[in-house]
Amino acid sequence: MRKYITILLVIALLATSLPAAAGNIEFKSNIDDLDFNNSGNSNFNISSDTIIKGAAVIAITGGVIYLGRYLYKRSKAHDLYQEARVHSQRDNWGIAVEKYEETINIISNYKDTREKLANARKMAEAKFIKLGDQARAKEKYEKAIDYYHKAKRYRPDSFKAQNRLDEITEKMVAVHYRRGHSYEIQQNWNEAYREYRKAYNINQDYKDLASRYFRARAHIKGNIALRSLVFIINRTEMQGLESPFINEFQKSLESVISDNFYMMKEKNWKKL
Repeated sequence: MRKYITILLVIALLATSLPAAAGNIEFKSNIDDLDFNNSGNSNFNISSDTIIKGAAVIAITGGVIYLGRYLYKRSKAHDLYQEARVHSQRDNWGIAVEKYEETINIISNYKDTREKLANARKMAEAKFIKLGDQARAKEKYEKAIDYYHKAKRYRPDSFKAQNRLDEITEKMVAVHYRRGHSYEIQQNWNEAYREYRKAYNINQDYKDLASRYFRARAHIKGNIALRSLVFIINRTEMQGLESPFINEFQKSLESVISDNFYMMKEKNWKKL
């Protein structure tokens, strides 16, 4: 900041000294195309002192504006930087990250803000992963997932947070599947369908979840008319050849299943 004040003082000094050094040089200009008071010529004098003073005023005004903006930005960055430090000391790492980011947006190279920001992101990630682990231990999986997502928001490339999310996602599928199966045994199809649907929305390929989900949905929607029966007969001498073919055929049909129909094997269909 001292540098800019010095520059401003030099500009002011030049503005007051140059007119005296320039003397009383006069510039005369004849403009023949103008007609004042019906005369053919018009003369006017411009003092060099006036020109230099005008230039000096413009330079000083520009310098004052620039210096004022600079000082304002420095002051704002300083306040945000100090706020970030306070929040860091209070373990409010998420807010600290936001304040450090605001500081950089004002002055990109302000002090050691970038180093502080990197550390704040790291600490925020660790804090929310810890909170997620605590929620997970209490089987509050939705809350744990929210914490893990926050950890990833502060460090998007975090493998640790992503691994936690992958693990808890599979955990939730298993939990909803077990609950749905328990309700299914009790013939409580409304609850079974609700739990299976939650699991199905996370991972459709989990065990035999798809079959159980659609079966529960069929019970909820009432009796489903039989549309067609498909028989696959192995007429070759290769025993077991029909099994992989049936599996592939079933996968192809499952990809186009809608609310209008549900595909199931005969042994499951007989249970409805």
